[in-house]
Amino acid sequence: MERYHLVRKILGGYSKSYLKTVHNQISCIFNHAMRYYKLKENPAQIAGNMAKCHKVEMEIWTEEEYKKFADIMMEEPLYHKS
Repeated sequence: MERYHLVRKILGGYSKSYLKTVHNQISCIFNHAMRYYKLKENPAQIAGNMAKCHKVEMEIWTEEEYKKFADIMMEEPLYHKS
């Protein structure tokens, strides 16, 4: 867990899920290099995995909430004209 906080401090507050995805992609690149270019070790595996991340449930507007938002936005011409 401490490693995660250090990485998060360095990378500027990215989510656990994003950091885990980036780590997995980097690990895949190094695995490819080990297989085809004779890289001896995968540095991403040596560094270890990121902390487990918990999925955050997405909140979705109801139709009523959307209509209220859309009505307010249509009242302000700056927001819907280019």
